Amino acid sequence: MTAFIRRHRGISLVEVTIMLSVLSVLGSSLAPTIGEYVADARLVKARGDLQVLACSFARFAFDVSPDSGLGRGWGSAELLVGPGETPAASDHGDPSWIAPVDDLRVGKLEDHLMTNEPGYSRPSGQLALFAHGWRGAYLSGLTTDPWGFRYAINVRAFTAGHGNMVVLSAGANGVVESTFGEHALAPGGDDLYAVISGGR
Repeated sequence: MTAFIRRHRGISLVEVTIMLSVLSVLGSSLAPTIGEYVADARLVKARGDLQVLACSFARFAFDVSPDSGLGRGWGSAELLVGPGETPAASDHGDPSWIAPVDDLRVGKLEDHLMTNEPGYSRPSGQLALFAHGWRGAYLSGLTTDPWGFRYAINVRAFTAGHGNMVVLSAGANGVVESTFGEHALAPGGDDLYAVISGGR
């Protein structure tokens, strides 16, 4: 009976100390690697979100004329933004990207892509398949970028007749370093973007 008790006596304080030391050495050596994987995962998610937003808005822009929507259509805005914190602007970035929502110059993407707040007409009747109009919702949900900041689309470029828009994330540093790009985007810093090209 004594031998049985000795074999199952538990772990000593010295053994616990050695195990904790080994775990802390392993943890400290793996922390940079884990941090890199997390940073890479955030970049992948942001790029995927940008592509989804670009495709959804392109579909919406094909269906809905910029000048429709009871005077509050997307063509009256310069910028449409998603939820999230407003990023800062660098000395080289254009402050147009960080303008606050005022429902005139800066609107919410959700209103246009999900809820039809401007009241765009819906196609109906026998020729509805070929008619233009709001066919949404174009997205099931909108999120912030992986760093908690809002995505933004410079719709002014499209409505000015240049045909290209940019969906932008300020990136990991939360600072917009790109131009607003009425004619063309000049990307800067770690900003991430997707281009919506072409006109109606």
